[in-house]
Amino acid sequence: MFVPAIFENDVGLWAHLGMVNETSMVGLNCESYFNTPEQLLAAFNQIYTTIYPLSTNIPAGIEAPTYRSLNRYWKDGGDNGRYMRIAGVPSGENNLDARTVIGDGHSIHENHFPQLYICSDTLGTDAMLCKNDRAVPTNILACVMNDQPKFSYLHFQTNTPAWNKLNDTKIQEFDIKIRDHKGRDIPAETLPNFNMTLIFETIDEIDYQKEHTKEYLREAYRKEHNYRK
Repeated sequence: MFVPAIFENDVGLWAHLGMVNETSMVGLNCESYFNTPEQLLAAFNQIYTTIYPLSTNIPAGIEAPTYRSLNRYWKDGGDNGRYMRIAGVPSGENNLDARTVIGDGHSIHENHFPQLYICSDTLGTDAMLCKNDRAVPTNILACVMNDQPKFSYLHFQTNTPAWNKLNDTKIQEFDIKIRDHKGRDIPAETLPNFNMTLIFETIDEIDYQKEHTKEYLREAYRKEHNYRK
């Protein structure tokens, strides 16, 4: 039996093989799903006590599935259109077409991460992220789409950089974290060396003196009243 599984709410590599419909998978170690593969098999054996190789093998007066009918049931939308298939014994009924699973989508590359997040607890102080229809604070500085083949360099540049306001104006050191598309930190020891350019912009506050303010107001009065000495 073949069935893609969601493990700890992460479809992992299955999504890159084209299995993008999570409702067609079986959850393992997930809420409201099975905790172990053994529980899945136990439930399967309880629902389908007997599966016959051919329709001619079903005894008279008994309603039971065959390998072909069961695979067709899942393929044609049964149980929300499961990706599940059972191999059984190859035959004219249970042919390769009936036993084949075709994914709904496909990956643009073989990388496991469709995108990466550049994060910093020190620099990312005013960014917001929409989560469950609510805006929540986040330390994400930028999102980098990963569209390169595996084992290739990933180059990213933008003409519209994202600006973050720093609360601490005396920053002498800061942290940089790389997270995957699920928001999980990628340990620094597993990352290859990378180069990153950060732009810092400072705004010098104008130092207003009392004499300058008085002269500024005096000149405004002259222009408004056409005043001549």
